[in-house]
Amino acid sequence: MNRYVLRNSSLLIITVLGNEFGFLIGGLVITEQVFNLNGIGAFLLQSVENADYIVAQNLVMLLALIFATINIIIDLIFAYLDLRVRFN
Repeated sequence: MNRYVLRNSSLLIITVLGNEFGFLIGGLVITEQVFNLNGIGAFLLQSVENADYIVAQNLVMLLALIFATINIIIDLIFAYLDLRVRFN
C-alpha cells in the first residue's frame, strides 16, 4: 500500500515544488533588494538602472532558461512516476 500511495501522493508534491520554484525565481529581484544581497536579481536591477539593456536581456533569458529546464525535469519525473503519462 505504501508503494501506491507514496507514488500517487508524490505527484502533487512535485507539482507544488515546481510552482514554488517559479515563484522563487519571480521574487528573486525583490528578495535581493530587501535583504541587500548581491546576486543575479541585484545585477539585473543594476543593469536596468544603468540602461545596459543587453545585459538585462541576457539575464532575463538566463532566468527563463533555468525555469524552463526545471520544468522539463519536473515533467520527466512526473512521467516516470505516473504511468498514464508517456512521451512519444
